[in-house]
Amino acid sequence: MKTDYKPVLSSYEIVSPFMKNRPTHINNVVRNEINKNIQTYNFSVEIAEDKEALQAFQNIPGVVAFIAKLRRGSQILGFGHGTAVINEFNKYYSKQIAFASNSALIDSVVKASKLIDILPTNFNAQQEPKESPSSFYRIEQEDNYEPASEKQKNYLLQLLKSNQASETEIENVYKISKKEAMKKIQLLAPSR
Repeated sequence: MKTDYKPVLSSYEIVSPFMKNRPTHINNVVRNEINKNIQTYNFSVEIAEDKEALQAFQNIPGVVAFIAKLRRGSQILGFGHGTAVINEFNKYYSKQIAFASNSALIDSVVKASKLIDILPTNFNAQQEPKESPSSFYRIEQEDNYEPASEKQKNYLLQLLKSNQASETEIENVYKISKKEAMKKIQLLAPSR
């Protein structure tokens, strides 16, 4: 019996309908944002015993509590708290104490990361950032202004709501031009 088999294509020749190439301008925008965030940070952390937590938990025997202060220079960026309970069931008390100390440190870093919108992205520079985080949604004045179509506005509103945009960003949709709406839709819409 003779059968004719089709030649097997290499994996480079098979085009998946789910993995289409993104436009290069989006890749450049993403690369620029990545490059903005690559830098060295100079922080200091002070970990001390948390007297307030110990006072609050004085009725629980064996409580260990730490507070961590994350600083950049003299500026405090975040506080973190960590606790552990040492008793006869925890034979590895040194690990429990280290865990409480480390959780205070991690908590301070997490809380400091919430300040990222109000702090300059370049921590080594002392000036304010040139662009605010919401500058993407700023309305630009154009010479030949043509308002966005209803279809564009509705689609852009769906995209913004799915990305948990702020109320200000959503309100600005009603004031943008066709050109601006097209740019924002291209950046927010998943590639097809």
